[in-house]
Amino acid sequence: MLEKLTAFYNTNLTSNCEFRSIAIGNIIVGQISNNLGILKWNPWMQEGSNGCAWAGVCEDYLGISNTTLWLNNLANDVIDHPKRLAELTGSFSICAWNSHKKHVAIATGATQHQTLWLAKGPKGWAIGSRARIALLLSGYRLEMNSNEVSLFLSYGYHLGQESLFKNIKRIKGRKHILFRQHEPPQQKTYIALSDYIGKPEAKNFNDAVDICVHQLKKRVKKQVYFSRDPLLTLTGGRDSRCIAAALYNTDFNSNVVSYNLVNNIDSKIALKISKMLYFQHNTIDIDQLYLLSKYRSRAQLFIKSSEGIETIRHNLINKEFFDDENYKYEPLKPVFIGLHAGLRKPITNSYTFLKLNNGIERFLKIDNDIPYQCLEIKKNIDVELESLDVSNSRWPELFYWQHKALKWGQDNMSAKDLYKWWWTPLFDRILIQISWHLPEQYHASMRFIEAITVRLAPQLKHLKYDRPIYSSKFINFFYKNICNHYKKINIFSNKSLIRHSEIKNNKIIMWYDILFKNQDCTWKDWIDENYILNIIKTSPDSEILWNVITVQLFKEAFFPE
Repeated sequence: MLEKLTAFYNTNLTSNCEFRSIAIGNIIVGQISNNLGILKWNPWMQEGSNGCAWAGVCEDYLGISNTTLWLNNLANDVIDHPKRLAELTGSFSICAWNSHKKHVAIATGATQHQTLWLAKGPKGWAIGSRARIALLLSGYRLEMNSNEVSLFLSYGYHLGQESLFKNIKRIKGRKHILFRQHEPPQQKTYIALSDYIGKPEAKNFNDAVDICVHQLKKRVKKQVYFSRDPLLTLTGGRDSRCIAAALYNTDFNSNVVSYNLVNNIDSKIALKISKMLYFQHNTIDIDQLYLLSKYRSRAQLFIKSSEGIETIRHNLINKEFFDDENYKYEPLKPVFIGLHAGLRKPITNSYTFLKLNNGIERFLKIDNDIPYQCLEIKKNIDVELESLDVSNSRWPELFYWQHKALKWGQDNMSAKDLYKWWWTPLFDRILIQISWHLPEQYHASMRFIEAITVRLAPQLKHLKYDRPIYSSKFINFFYKNICNHYKKINIFSNKSLIRHSEIKNNKIIMWYDILFKNQDCTWKDWIDENYILNIIKTSPDSEILWNVITVQLFKEAFFPE
């Protein structure tokens, strides 16, 4: 089965995938990997009776040759002392084995990990980065998970530990699963969140910035050194700008790309950043809806590789894949992206699950327990906050980190790790620890990241961001008064109003074609058709529409009529 999957990837996505496997008693370890454009990285390591297989990349082991001593120590840590994995940097999950003892252990990274799914079926246990394969290996037939469909339509990938397939669960971060011969696996959390967060190391805000500047420079310098012709995806936001400032302090080869989406000012700000840092800037124009409407079969192919664990919207930036059926991701180049996993204190509670979906549950047609799951998440966060000895008022920060930023980050990596590698240097334990222990007035990671950026590249100090920082009182006033006032007096020129109207009308037409003129409109069985029609007319940029088409494509890809 894994050999067939390897052939599928080589045919449709890349042409240098390799399959390896080893039997440890009655436990089979298999891996599909390819050249990610990272120098001196070996995803499969074996010496004597010990071995390790990586999903993702652990930066601490870049450039290390296979020597028996360090491999024995690593395998021993993964199997018997997994808490030591919390000190490792990178985005990874790892499998280690000892063929003499016939022990196999799997652990997910503590800071950022590659998504793994766990299934227990008629044929036994199976773990893998693709839920479909794990289900088939464990003896299940594939079925749609109706409750997860409702959850996905409501929240996208921000909530839930389940797949759009039935009978399988996502393995969270900081988890350790030990397999012994003829025994059920033992699963535990190998480091408590309170131990992971640790104690405050910075004396004050400036000291915190100094520590993180040093860590970011060190880490980015190593990533550049081991990358083959890397790229930076740059926007007008804080995360990618901070990484750009760090790259400015290295031997980065100055290749920068921005995606010019409709009505997006990011590329204009990114161009200014590139000029200030002497980077070579390129803009790629992308009309996501156009790509989706014209290349639906290619979108289904992409869903087959990612299994819908992130919305198709985030895959559409790979323009070449959609408009060239012969395109394959070669030569592979590591890419730098943002995604700050540090904690933030939301200026509104817009990140809470109470407001993420605008209350669409009443329009869902499938029975679900979404309110119950939200309540369970709230309870779990309360328990974690209690272990950290902080106020429950900080639970939105923990929610953002553990259920939004982290989940998007790990799934984004997992969906794409077979055709390019994405460096996310802001997913870093030191940055997270420092962010968490900052004084109350500095909890907002936006200000913290801005301070790090200016320290790395002072020339960027006065350049605006795509989203300024405002107080919650100002935001409420702005939206209640100023925005409404602008709408009433038509402050925009007639030309810009006409252009905006044309863009909106085009989006409405394309959404109607995508969702209503297809032979398979299964989505109508999941959510009220009139509700979706209203969203198309009033809010064609809504994430809910992307959630709907992602689940629809998932159904078409894996459960065709």
